[in-house]
Amino acid sequence: MLSPSGTPTTITTTAKTVYASGTDSGTLSNPTSLTAFDTHTTSISANDLVAGVVYEFELAGTYTWGAGNLGIAPMLGGASVISTTTGPLPTGSGDWYAKGFIAGTAAAGASVAVRGVIEVILGEVNKTRSDYGTANFATNGSLTLAFGAVFSSSNGSNGITTTMCRITKKSATPFT
Repeated sequence: MLSPSGTPTTITTTAKTVYASGTDSGTLSNPTSLTAFDTHTTSISANDLVAGVVYEFELAGTYTWGAGNLGIAPMLGGASVISTTTGPLPTGSGDWYAKGFIAGTAAAGASVAVRGVIEVILGEVNKTRSDYGTANFATNGSLTLAFGAVFSSSNGSNGITTTMCRITKKSATPFT
């Protein structure tokens, strides 16, 4: 953006969409350990996830269910921040929706607590589950924010995909 004098100006904000996509992921077929989807990731720069900064997310997809429980989690650097598990459901398929956020708690460092919350809604069976947790991460290095899923039971019918995702960075202070 140019100022009235024609010189560039810096625009600051406290909220910015950093990722938005309606691309389908590949299907995770019966993952019995937390497995990341192949799409819907964003990079968080070193020293960015600090106190006063949160990354909000919303994502949706489809599932097929044969047996067991289903967990969905935001992940940093391949490790779960927090995971929610829905109870056993009848076999079948349907749509799911998840929302939540992760938050920095201190200045960047080699082992800093990152807090997270996630709510998962399974539409057809109207099951909702929310969880909150804390895990330590090296926030002084860059991290990949991704999402993963896990089924508690090995069943050939279990599968899950993501069909859309939006990630928004929010801060208590303006950023460029």
